[in-house]
Amino acid sequence: MRGYYLKSRNIDKLHAQIATSVKQRIRILRENNNYSQREIAEYLGIDRSTYACYELGKTSPSVEVLVALSELYLVSCEFLLGIKPNEKCNSIEKRILHVINTL
Repeated sequence: MRGYYLKSRNIDKLHAQIATSVKQRIRILRENNNYSQREIAEYLGIDRSTYACYELGKTSPSVEVLVALSELYLVSCEFLLGIKPNEKCNSIEKRILHVINTL
């Protein structure tokens, strides 16, 4: 049972790290593109408060929302999730990574 607890804690930590990177990245992308939370929420077909919860890290966006955001901002879903970029990282993704690393 102890091994399960340790694995569970590691998974919780991973989820927290992913949530942090998603909330940072979608906020930076939105602000750099001069969109309001309301505009993004309308684009996604959700309430502004729901979108605000994504940026606050209170809830995680669905796969459909991640895909829509990746299409809007011309970045990969992997980038939004904070999965290590490879050498083929596009210029938008590189700029956002630079901003995140300076926070």
